Amino acid sequence: AFLLNRSSDLEKQKNKLNKLYSKVYKEKDKKEFIEHYLGKDKTMDNMTVKECSKLIYVLEEILEWQEKKFGGNNE
Repeated sequence: AFLLNRSSDLEKQKNKLNKLYSKVYKEKDKKEFIEHYLGKDKTMDNMTVKECSKLIYVLEEILEWQEKKFGGNNE
């Protein structure tokens, strides 16, 4: 059951990644983004949970920066 569990974790992570990605980039293709951060030949299909988490972290950072730059709360 361990492997099943890991793959469902990965599915959850990918869903989160997709949601964040569409917030940041609207409909731009993910291929370039994924290869930029994970290296050539990396795709949604062959990334690990750890790699997916890294991309989520990157997107969260970008979103945070965008909100600071363009958001309503101008400190």
